Amino acid sequence: MTRLVRLNEVKYVTNAETVEALKKLGFKVVKLEGAVESAPSDSEDKVPTKSDLLKEAKAKGIKGLTSKSSLEEIQDALKAVESNE
Repeated sequence: MTRLVRLNEVKYVTNAETVEALKKLGFKVVKLEGAVESAPSDSEDKVPTKSDLLKEAKAKGIKGLTSKSSLEEIQDALKAVESNE
């Protein structure tokens, strides 16, 4: 995502064509603070979050896990189910 500013106007755009068009209208590219330059694509390996793993565990019917469960508990439960399959 790119942030462009002109006087007191701010635009956030995601494609290069729009960025170039806004630059021609007098907008300047301003770096987003704390933002990731490019979002990971689907082809890149995504590290699953605790929430993702908890959803996967619930989808597999694993009971007794909550958001208060540790990441290790969730991972162990998923490994146990996978080893039984």
